This record gives sequence, structure tokens and C-alpha cells, in this order.
Amino acid sequence: MQSRFALPFAGQVVLADALFDAGCIAPGTGDISQIYVLRGPTKDEEFRGITAWYLDAINAINLVYVADFQLRPKDIIL
Repeated sequence: MQSRFALPFAGQVVLADALFDAGCIAPGTGDISQIYVLRGPTKDEEFRGITAWYLDAINAINLVYVADFQLRPKDIIL
């Protein structure tokens, strides 16, 4: 399932907002053991690689991280 999540103009958005409020995890077919966030470099960064984070949400303890993980405008959640 693909969807876009609009970032609020003045506020910060964390991964929990995108996953739970925007419905990024499809009920019944979404695999919560395979959540990835991909982030490209900022304009100021010399290295032009991509950073990837992996989250296994089957372990409920890992859900603590989604409340603190701040998203940036061009992040991709898989």
C-alpha cells in the first residue's frame, strides 16, 4: 500500500505519526517485522549515500523508538 503523509508546516512529525495516524501499515497484509526508513543526504552533506533504518515492530519494546524518531520531508517509509 502506498500513501503520502503530509508534514505539518510548523510542527515535527515522528515515525509513529506516519505509521499509525496515516495508515502506512495495511491491516491484514502489512508486515510489521519489516519497517524501513530511507533518508537521502541533506544539501550540506558531502557524501551522497542513503541511510537506512530497520525496525522490527513485532517486538513491542521497539515501538518506543517510533515515538522519538523524527521524520524529514523526503524520508521514505517502506
